[in-house]
Amino acid sequence: MIFLGQANILTIGLNGKTNVFSNLPMNLINVQDAAHAVQYIKTEHIDAVVCNWDLPDMPNGIFLKKLRALKPQIKTIVIVKAGNTNEEISARCIGASAVLTDHSSKSLLRQTVIDALRLHEYTPADMANKD
Repeated sequence: MIFLGQANILTIGLNGKTNVFSNLPMNLINVQDAAHAVQYIKTEHIDAVVCNWDLPDMPNGIFLKKLRALKPQIKTIVIVKAGNTNEEISARCIGASAVLTDHSSKSLLRQTVIDALRLHEYTPADMANKD
């Protein structure tokens, strides 16, 4: 099987949920606020963003609107409040690649990232033969 190069994934405000991405071919960049995320997006190659809809320093999807203005091609996975259809509809209208709720399981988050980015999950044998 052919492995693609590592994807650069930027996560914003996931607070401990990033351990679900272990053994995936990705370089994970974790930040807690949108202002730092914007700087990464401006200066680094980012393949995808996984973030909350409502971030403390950029609430109500402001970060996603800025992201679309800066780099409209970046795949985005947005986590909205469970039961908040306005957030879900808004995230989809902005162009989110996928929308999950804050009650979604970690395994669903992981599978959504795998599917959205078409990643291959490494097995321990793959990791041993990686070099």
